[in-house]
Amino acid sequence: MELHADLLRAMQSAAAYKEIVFDASGRFASADDPAQFRLYVASDSFPWKTLENGDRLATLSVAIAVVSKTDSITGQQVKRFELQKTRAEQTNAAKGLVLNLSYAVPADADRVRFVLRDSATGRLGSFELPVKRIAAAQPIRSQ
Repeated sequence: MELHADLLRAMQSAAAYKEIVFDASGRFASADDPAQFRLYVASDSFPWKTLENGDRLATLSVAIAVVSKTDSITGQQVKRFELQKTRAEQTNAAKGLVLNLSYAVPADADRVRFVLRDSATGRLGSFELPVKRIAAAQPIRSQ
C-alpha cells in the first residue's frame, strides 16, 4: 500500500497529532503470538460521508510503528478501515468506534506508535502505547 507522505512523517515523528482523538490498549495473548490492539476512536473526530440510504461511511488508514529504546522504528504496518454507521447507530452520537488489529511486537520494543489518517481530509491523530502497558496473557488456572 502506498503511504501518503504526511502519514509516513507522522509515523516517524515524536510529535503528537490531535485532529483525530483516540486511545489504544493492547494485550499479549501468549508469548508467541502477535499483540492484540484495540483503538478507541471518537466518532466525531472525522467527517462521515452520507450514503443514499442514510448510512454514513468513513475511511481511515491506521499506521502502527514499533519504536525501540533508541527511538528508531523497528517495524511498521499500515491497515485501511472502511467504517460504516447505520441510521440506527447514528442516534447514539456519543458512541465511539473500536478498531481491532494485531501486530507482532518484538521483545526489545519500547513503545508502539499508532497514527490514524482520515482519507477524506488528511487529518491525523497519534497515540503512543508503552510496551509495559500492554497486558500480558493470564495463566490458565485449573479448577
